[in-house]
Amino acid sequence: MGFSGGGSNILKPHTHDSNILQDGGNLDFKNITQSDMSASSMTYSDGSHLQELAIGSDGAHLGIVAGVPAWTASGKLILLETWTASGDATTKTFTDNRNLKDDYQELIIFVNGQVGTSAQDFTLAMNADTTGYDSNTIQAIASGVTNANIAAASNWVIGSSTLLNIANRMYEAEIHITWNPSDQEFQVSSRLGAIGKGQSIMCGYVAGAAATGISTDLTFAVSAGKFLNGLQINIYAVER
Repeated sequence: MGFSGGGSNILKPHTHDSNILQDGGNLDFKNITQSDMSASSMTYSDGSHLQELAIGSDGAHLGIVAGVPAWTASGKLILLETWTASGDATTKTFTDNRNLKDDYQELIIFVNGQVGTSAQDFTLAMNADTTGYDSNTIQAIASGVTNANIAAASNWVIGSSTLLNIANRMYEAEIHITWNPSDQEFQVSSRLGAIGKGQSIMCGYVAGAAATGISTDLTFAVSAGKFLNGLQINIYAVER
């Protein structure tokens, strides 16, 4: 690492540019150059000087907080619960509290499985509410496209019996649930595809016990038949 000029014991201004003669050469960061930093730290500029960012906790990711780099859990997708059907189940209720007001931005639910022995509606209800479910559903099957507005129902229909009308038909669904603090309601959107049959898209809301923003239970059910063994329901959450 050579330098030129400046006189004895005087270090001239330099940039460590290896393309400039006698400018100190490039810095070797491969286990050579030392800094007064903690293990696994990294650096960023505040516009004037380099700043140290200590390593975050397990599972955290790098984000921006108040305009500077920081470790954060916000936006992280985590698996909360999972269930695999067995024993001719017709309903499944998840009872753990999920705080969509303070802890999670939304719930994302994936369902993969097969229709049971007969045509069936695949439904979802929340917080033991048995009324007040409003929705709009667009369904596309070979016979045409239908658009239905439903008010004050006892649940949301994720997939109807006209779509899930053949025993052992495979289907998969994706469901998103958020909390709207302005209107004090849970909002839902879903998409279900039945292989070889068609698709259904639904969006809706329910007020009921939503004032706290906490989902105390989620109940999935079929109106006839059963969940075939091996059907899976996986509930994820996006952290705030």
